[in-house]
Amino acid sequence: MKMRNKKLILLFCLCLSNICFAINAENLLPNSGFEKIKNRMPEGWKFEFGTGFSFGELERENVFAGQNAVKIACKEEGSSDWRVLETFLDIDPEKSYKASVQVYSTSKIEGSHYLELQWFGKDGYISRDRAVSKVVNKWDKVEIKGVKPPIGATHVAVLLRVYEPGDYYFDDIYFAVAK
Repeated sequence: MKMRNKKLILLFCLCLSNICFAINAENLLPNSGFEKIKNRMPEGWKFEFGTGFSFGELERENVFAGQNAVKIACKEEGSSDWRVLETFLDIDPEKSYKASVQVYSTSKIEGSHYLELQWFGKDGYISRDRAVSKVVNKWDKVEIKGVKPPIGATHVAVLLRVYEPGDYYFDDIYFAVAK
């Protein structure tokens, strides 16, 4: 009887460790909590201005966890985003991926901001997957779960993107292979 209990306990521990590994798959993004700072900006990240009028900065007051988040203050309609410094991450087109980020938004405009995965192949842009928070003035976790890259995709750009006026805060971004 004691041997059977030991085997059951061992089996339970093995299953639990596999579940924990699947939940905490390796984050493929650098400095995902924005805690490492270089020249007053999050190391490994850059702010990309597109159109309209907005600016990006390191945020130290309105944070989800740790001491830092990133902010986009968008003053007029347009597009801008935070992205990994190198912009593109190599991916395995046979695997599925998941992404999440904590978002705080002052905008009530639907579709004003997104966690966005842009898929690229040898000939350039292919498609995108997006997730949006509809919560205003409090932190909300936004997720993209189990998305398979489109045919021909070889790399991805992970963007924290805004389109409409408001203040947007992002923290604890995560991108990994879905298990």
